Amino acid sequence: ILSGQNRLLSPNELEMLDGRLLFYVENQGVYLWGTETEGADPAVWGQFNGDEPWVSEEVTLTEFLIQACILEAIFFAPWGASAAWADQATLRRGGLS
Repeated sequence: ILSGQNRLLSPNELEMLDGRLLFYVENQGVYLWGTETEGADPAVWGQFNGDEPWVSEEVTLTEFLIQACILEAIFFAPWGASAAWADQATLRRGGLS
């Protein structure tokens, strides 16, 4: 479920990276997600692969994994739709502004 677009690392692939446990990788390896190793539901941090600092994703591990499941389901749903842009009037009609 979590390895269609991006990749959830298997237990033997987990590694510590700058004080965070790396557990999820963007499909091209450009963005990484890590978590803390302490606590019942630790915070998730993200970083661009390289020498960039970790940035808080402002979610717990549970929240992140739920969001990741939804994202993967959207990417691999049998039907889909997208828009490259939408003006304010369109957003208002859809209740998004």
